[in-house]
Amino acid sequence: MNTAYMLAEAQTMKAMCSRREYVCVDECDTLEGILLGTLEFGLRDRDVMGVEVPRKGVHGKTIAAWLRDDWVPAARRELARMPTDDDNVKRARARKLLLARIGGAVRAAQGMEDGGWVRDYSYGWELMLKPVRVDWAGEDRVWRHGQKWLLMSGTVVDVDVMCEGLGLAREDWELVTVPMTFPVENRRVVSVPVADLSRKALQGDTGAQEMEALKVALWVVLDRHAGENTLVHSVSYKLTDEVVGLVELWAKEHAERTGVEVPVHWYAAAKDRDPTLERFKERGGVLIGPSLDRGVDLPGDLCRVQVICKIPFPNLGDRQVAERARGEGGSRWYATQTARTLVQMTGRGVRGAEDWCVSYVLDKQFLRWWGNDGKRLLPQWWRDAMVVGLVKDYQ
Repeated sequence: MNTAYMLAEAQTMKAMCSRREYVCVDECDTLEGILLGTLEFGLRDRDVMGVEVPRKGVHGKTIAAWLRDDWVPAARRELARMPTDDDNVKRARARKLLLARIGGAVRAAQGMEDGGWVRDYSYGWELMLKPVRVDWAGEDRVWRHGQKWLLMSGTVVDVDVMCEGLGLAREDWELVTVPMTFPVENRRVVSVPVADLSRKALQGDTGAQEMEALKVALWVVLDRHAGENTLVHSVSYKLTDEVVGLVELWAKEHAERTGVEVPVHWYAAAKDRDPTLERFKERGGVLIGPSLDRGVDLPGDLCRVQVICKIPFPNLGDRQVAERARGEGGSRWYATQTARTLVQMTGRGVRGAEDWCVSYVLDKQFLRWWGNDGKRLLPQWWRDAMVVGLVKDYQ
């Protein structure tokens, strides 16, 4: 069952997912993020009830007052107009959703007033409010719904960070680890620090030089593994645009030189991710995109090579992420999120003990991060697979 659905269903009056003796959650390192999503409060244009939404940049207490004094009363008036004895399923559902939204508004107002919530200016929303942490909601939203829990993931990374973020006291959990059974030679990670792709570097005087270094290294990898399906993790849509240009140039030159055309697949919006992934599975070639670290299963010849252009640091341009990183324990949380995503990326092409795939990390920042956080956080089995390549071999 989908974890987000389970958490939402467990809060209902006749919940089937509550009061369970035993609950098993896979990919448990995503649980905090899922819980954050279930608690956020958003209003689209059709939901504002005819009241003017506070302008951008106003204080959180102003937003809290607007919710309590303007939006909630308007929503309650709308609720009062809805028939309560109607057997129409659609109208009954609308009433139920509005009632839940009123509860969400009250919770968000309190959060904005107390601090610990942020306003996010996501496209398509008149108002979007998000909590920064959810440890306060763990007991009510998660743990009370089961007596015993088994939380599983290959990327727990820092169990203290995970459990603290979910409101679990130390005496309430124990950690069990199992060994990696895939041969180390089947899952090599080659670090080749050829380019600094940080925003500061790319926007500075050396930006063109860094992109040229990335281009050359990419071409070396693609030439070396010509004929093998390759997944390129580009981290962001902005970097995707740049990388697509580099790979398409290589594919054109490769076709002219060898007569072999290599399909290049990419997408510019989240909605196109899955269709693009399916085309890659059918046709092979090179797939480029962000958000390919989870929900991607590429066993056997579907993927033999991966390229990680940039270390997947969480986006500090996201206000929710930025506030979490600035808060108590934020730097440790930030490093943990980075390690989780990196390990997930390298696992997309090695799906069994007999499978194999090599991953190249081309970001200069990786070895800096490795020295500060990586060698402490990355699992031993992942570190065993890592080797450092000679930059001169990729120039």
